[in-house]
Formats: sequence, C-alpha cells, structure tokens
Amino acid sequence: MNKAMWAGEQIYFNGEIRHSEEYDRPVFTLKVRWVGCSYIDEEISMDLVPAVRKHGWWPSHTDFNAIDMMTDEIRSEGCLLLLQNPYHLPNTVMRISCSAADICLMKSLPEHFRESYRLCKLLRHKDIMPLIDPDATHDHFPLFEAGDCVTSYMLKNSLFHVLNPKPTV
Repeated sequence: MNKAMWAGEQIYFNGEIRHSEEYDRPVFTLKVRWVGCSYIDEEISMDLVPAVRKHGWWPSHTDFNAIDMMTDEIRSEGCLLLLQNPYHLPNTVMRISCSAADICLMKSLPEHFRESYRLCKLLRHKDIMPLIDPDATHDHFPLFEAGDCVTSYMLKNSLFHVLNPKPTV
C-alpha cells in the first residue's frame, strides 16, 4: 500500500459512519473520499468489524492437506472470530472469518493475479459498467449496479477457486 497516499490530502473522512442494517452482523462502515487524478471524488467504503484474533488458530476440523495453496505463513495467520448476533441462528454468538489468511494468500500471488482481481473489482463500478436491467420487457424490477450483486468477496473467492488445482465439492 502506498503510505504517502494516505498521509497526503488526497483522502479525507467526511464524518460518515453507517451501522449495517443486517441484524446478524455488528458491522460499521466508514466512508472516505479519494480526490485524485484518476478518480475525482471517489468514495471508498471500509467495513469495521469487531474481531477476536489468535495467530495460528484454525477450527479443529480444518484439513490443511486439502488446500494446495496453504503455506506456513498463511497457516500462521489463522482465523478470526467475529461477533455474531443470534438473530437468525439462536445460540450462535460468533462466526469464523479467514480474512487474515485470505490477505496473506492474496499478497503471495503473482502481481498479474492481483491486478486481474483489481480490474474485476473496478468493472463493478457504476461509472464503468452500465446499469443492469433484469427484465427489459417489464418495468417490475429496478435497474441495478453490478456492485449490488457481485461483491468483492465473491470475486476474491472465485479467484482462489480458479487458482486451486484440486476440484472441490
């Protein structure tokens, strides 16, 4: 990450913090604005999630032999425990996240894979991809942006799936 970009005046926080409307996740979304030569007044959204972290911890049933891309460095990152509201699943107050290991794996990939992922994320942007019409013959459904239905999470996991040489069930 370019530290000078964050230290400069190109990125600023306008005070906007949103709480997720989903009842099962305590997520706060922080919005910052990026003013630069590539994008003028681009909004960047960051999710802030309370988490418990113990380096190297994985669920006991994790089969590391089934994950070809697993390295000692990725394994040492471990999983996070995220707080979970038992709204949908009674008696469930935490869920597992592999985001720390995902970040480590993403950093270990060759640059052209990471650039491909960034390009796919960029294609979701409303200024690049036209609005999608789910039913052109009727006006029952509103137009929507690609970013509304294809998430960064989906793109990242699709990339990992394509790179994994072993078929998964």
